[in-house]
Amino acid sequence: MERRASLRLRAVNEICALWRRGVNLYDKPMPMHCHTSHPGLTAALRRDPLWAQVSALLLAEAKERSMRNEGRRAEVCRV
Repeated sequence: MERRASLRLRAVNEICALWRRGVNLYDKPMPMHCHTSHPGLTAALRRDPLWAQVSALLLAEAKERSMRNEGRRAEVCRV
């Protein structure tokens, strides 16, 4: 399982590298942002030195605040 996860993360990193080099719909270098709530993906991205977490909606927040921010996810950015 760990090997498949590392292969997928390498594929994501390669796609993001292309995006940062300008190989994208806009033909210009741009940073990559990833919005996800998948616990395995967020953990893997936090461990990877190429990624930095820039925001998060944590599970321990009050229910009222959670309801107000429904639809927000953790955001990580490739540095």
